[in-house]
Amino acid sequence: MYEAETRAELMDPKLKACGWGVVEGSKVLRFQQTIVRQLDALRSETQKLEAVYQKKLADLEEPKKSILQKAFAGELRGSEPAEPKTEKALAL
Repeated sequence: MYEAETRAELMDPKLKACGWGVVEGSKVLRFQQTIVRQLDALRSETQKLEAVYQKKLADLEEPKKSILQKAFAGELRGSEPAEPKTEKALAL
């Protein structure tokens, strides 16, 4: 049993029975609820961003395969190849 389960199942009922418990409208409770709402919003935004990221990765897969295929076939010569560097050129 995890700590949160132990507290929820064993300790919280006993504390409430003794008069301890959550004070309705307490500042701490309001703060916790605010944090929960913010985390829920962040989780939602994160899930949306993850979906966009995965879609963009999938959209790039076909062009990637095409470019690799052309590269291995030697078809990617868009311009003249650069002159090889020589020792003379390096000395300048």
